[in-house]
Amino acid sequence: HFGVLALAVGYAVMATIHRPPLAAMVGGALLPTPLRSHLLQSVALWSLAAAMLMAACLHWSRRRGGWPTTLGELVAGLWPLTLLPLAWYVFDIKVWSVSPVLLYAVTTTSCAYCVIRTELPGIHRKWSIPPSLRRHAPNILLGAAVTAYVVYVSFHTILNHRSFGTAAYDLGIHENVIWNTLHGNFFFSSVMETHYLGVHTSLVLLLVAPIYALAPTAETLLVLQALVLGLAALPLFLLARKILEKDWQALLIGLLWLTHPAVGGANFYDFHAIAFSPLILFTALNFWWRRRWLPFWISIGLLLSVKEELAIIVVLLGLITLMSGNRRQGFQLVAVGTMAYALLQHLVIPYFAGAEHSYAWYYADIIPSGEGPFGLITTMLLNPVFALDFTLTEPKLLFVFQLFAPLAFLCFFNIRGVVLVSYGLAATLLATRPPLHQIGFQYALTLLALAFVGALLTLHKMSAAWRRRALVAAVLLGIITCFQYGMIWPRHHFAGGFHTIDFDYSEQDHERYRELQRAIDLIPEEAAVLASETLVPHVAGRHKVLTARYARKRKTHRYDYILIHNKAESIERLKRVSYLDGLRNHENVRRSKSFVLYKLRENGAAPSGSSDD
Repeated sequence: HFGVLALAVGYAVMATIHRPPLAAMVGGALLPTPLRSHLLQSVALWSLAAAMLMAACLHWSRRRGGWPTTLGELVAGLWPLTLLPLAWYVFDIKVWSVSPVLLYAVTTTSCAYCVIRTELPGIHRKWSIPPSLRRHAPNILLGAAVTAYVVYVSFHTILNHRSFGTAAYDLGIHENVIWNTLHGNFFFSSVMETHYLGVHTSLVLLLVAPIYALAPTAETLLVLQALVLGLAALPLFLLARKILEKDWQALLIGLLWLTHPAVGGANFYDFHAIAFSPLILFTALNFWWRRRWLPFWISIGLLLSVKEELAIIVVLLGLITLMSGNRRQGFQLVAVGTMAYALLQHLVIPYFAGAEHSYAWYYADIIPSGEGPFGLITTMLLNPVFALDFTLTEPKLLFVFQLFAPLAFLCFFNIRGVVLVSYGLAATLLATRPPLHQIGFQYALTLLALAFVGALLTLHKMSAAWRRRALVAAVLLGIITCFQYGMIWPRHHFAGGFHTIDFDYSEQDHERYRELQRAIDLIPEEAAVLASETLVPHVAGRHKVLTARYARKRKTHRYDYILIHNKAESIERLKRVSYLDGLRNHENVRRSKSFVLYKLRENGAAPSGSSDD
């Protein structure tokens, strides 16, 4: 162990002085022989120097009668130094572009082993901070962190929206649904040309509608989403404080939530009703832990109003309640979740959709055509090796590391935690569609929230010493994950949805947004608009709006205005869409560097092959 410590320090010093091409070393490209020899000699030299220095420190400590006095104590105290060589790799952006799964595996293993091995002596120090301030400091710090999160994310998501980083799917859809609901067309989406409740039973949007009515723009929804995801840290902090009985440890849990890349990624990907689920879930579990059943059941009702699939989460909560010995509440939760799923998925959605609706197409590569959702279970039972091979791919393993490493994988060390994440993990890893196993999308939010709950249940069973060690490992891995994939700094790999987020908002971006606003000012609120994909969220607050991308696939109507990007590739795409034939009935009313606005002539006929409402 002493030799490993010396070698680790020697390698770290070599990397600091010579700065070898780490990305090439990880990627497998062999370095020239002279350079390899030179680096190896440097490692040997500095390892020897480190060994001599540690031996001298041990000798000096023995003579002075301090700590350490034995070689074992020295190794136990200095064991974290073995992480030094990793520092150059884990904080190198280019290296993580080459082999992130391998680096995650090595990093998590090394961090866990070093945390387990390290035994620092107890340090007792009297702080001069007043006891009242010490008692309230975690609350103040968390409040400041939540405020900073909401302000930071709101500001940058608005800029991202004004830089056309949002799209019809899904910000345009949700704004259009809310606008139509406020104007008497209950939950209708003209973007999808169908009733929204035929796709998702997100009745929670009824609570959003009054807020949107105060400031009816897409930016209101972006700020609201930042608010609910940031505020989720507060009930999580209260739940952690109740379970762990340590304010500072609960503060760490809250900060891990706010800095997790999956939370930020979902925040930067348009707007989704599922963003309400962590806040409601943590609130419900607070009431559950305190045995306050009336507000608990109200919270469960709100949770079921977010999305139909959350009924399965209620069933899972019932199962862990049964495992905790509370049979009455457990059976009630299982019954409520089962009935809610049957009602929402098999009655409400088919009623508004006009047919049975499922997401079996998300799993097209693992479910035979025509079998439906239960085909997934059949495949897992009859073809377990194929299902495992389908799951253990590099992108999906990276998703697992990104999601669970900042929690030190603690949810998997408790059977109740495993039960909580079982459904979400299977649903994401067995999916064919990449967004389901990427942390930049909203699909990871509920799974992440349940992983936090599972981690708390594991920490609750740990001794005080092991709990501190586990939290240290979580913080280390959280820092690494946030650095590589988070939205704070340096933000090279931070993704929201399908794209890496560009945080730069130039004067050209601002001028282009003003051009768009001048074009939109010419469109009356009652007009029907056909718009490019990224322009729909800017004109979605009206009865009828449709994205140009799907104009050919769906029954088109006469549109009063057509708003498109003024780019050659966009024009070429429009030439393949049937409604372009109707442009002869439109006149160009505004053209700028970036946009073109067409208006239907006063006596213009509907485009050929379309119907007029």
